[in-house]
Amino acid sequence: ERSINITLNTGAYSYIAYTGSAWRNLYATSTSGLDWSIVSLIDLRLRSDGIINTPPVADVLSPQYVIVNTTTLIDIPTSDINTGDDVRCRWAVDKSNESINECSNICYPGGLPNDTTLSNCTISFTGLVANKCYPIALHVEDFINDTSTEPMSSVPV
Repeated sequence: ERSINITLNTGAYSYIAYTGSAWRNLYATSTSGLDWSIVSLIDLRLRSDGIINTPPVADVLSPQYVIVNTTTLIDIPTSDINTGDDVRCRWAVDKSNESINECSNICYPGGLPNDTTLSNCTISFTGLVANKCYPIALHVEDFINDTSTEPMSSVPV
């Protein structure tokens, strides 16, 4: 773990990313060292209610262990200090056309079993191979209300 301090001005809107290539052998591949990437959206513009947004938090332990050939529901508990914000989870995506890659070689569906789903911050997952790692790249986002389509922040899980 390490930290870096960056000073941003009020009204800043930017992305910050961290990338690497240190995955161990994964399901459906014998290749180790696949690339990974995590990206966070930082938006310090004033919200429509006049305050600067505080991003949501996902409180999930990693790794999660599952029993082979048994469907497991993995809940992603989320919270947001800004009362009333609508918090949603989604698969991380590669938006290379926008120069943003949130997941690199581990984007959904990748090597995940076909019946893997994400709904209301809960993953339904069935591990098919014992002693293998299945990487899952997610983002948690907050919206000003449940009809908004533009996230105020986007944080990797």
